[in-house]
Amino acid sequence: MPFIYAFLPMIVWQVSWFFAQLQKENDELRARLDALEGKTNAEELPENRAVAPG
Repeated sequence: MPFIYAFLPMIVWQVSWFFAQLQKENDELRARLDALEGKTNAEELPENRAVAPG
């Protein structure tokens, strides 16, 4: 059983990384939803900022 404690930091890191990825995806989806609902401009989305007019 003590060998499990050796893997505990790795497990904590993986869970933290997983939740960070979920939060990033949630932020992106929230930005898209806000644009669809008209709360923000579609130009503010990351894929639309890549091509600057002019």
